[in-house]
Amino acid sequence: MKTIELICSANHDRSPVGELFVQQYINFMGLQELKATSSGTSLHDFRTGNVPVKGALFYIHQALALDLLSAQERRIAEALDETNDDLITRAYLIANDKLLSLAKHQKAQALEELGFNPRKLKSHCDQTQAQVNVAALWCMTEKHVTDVQRIYGADAPVMLLDEQGDIVDPYCLGVPVYKDTIKHIWSAVQKRIRVW
Repeated sequence: MKTIELICSANHDRSPVGELFVQQYINFMGLQELKATSSGTSLHDFRTGNVPVKGALFYIHQALALDLLSAQERRIAEALDETNDDLITRAYLIANDKLLSLAKHQKAQALEELGFNPRKLKSHCDQTQAQVNVAALWCMTEKHVTDVQRIYGADAPVMLLDEQGDIVDPYCLGVPVYKDTIKHIWSAVQKRIRVW
């Protein structure tokens, strides 16, 4: 059996949605020799807090702006400076947990409003790594393409899911942004499968 793998950064929003759409097509067409899967190029770093200080602070400030932190967490986050790496990492992990929960809710609502069943979406925690029997590696951005080529080599069947360009990360940006991204992925999957 060969695999079509959809790849984004954290394997939370874009690549699982792409996997859902590709698997639906595979099932509809009765292509039993194929299966869809998804992974993230930076999943391990996001989960462990191994992100640059500026990135960690961005997510902490995002959680602050969305009012996701308790009063005590807010005080700690507002007092952070760039010199305390341990405290930044701990604050990032708290903020990211709350952002992940919000993102899951926004994504499910957007899928539902577009007529897709969010319960069919698989929950993943897969870090991108070289695998055998890969038929195609479809990435959400050029950066993902570059990262995947480092893992698989230049001859790997890796390409952008949308040949026109990157698919925007909707992470915690609200249901309307999720809907736009989901529509973009749906359209890109249809085009990519037709030419593949």
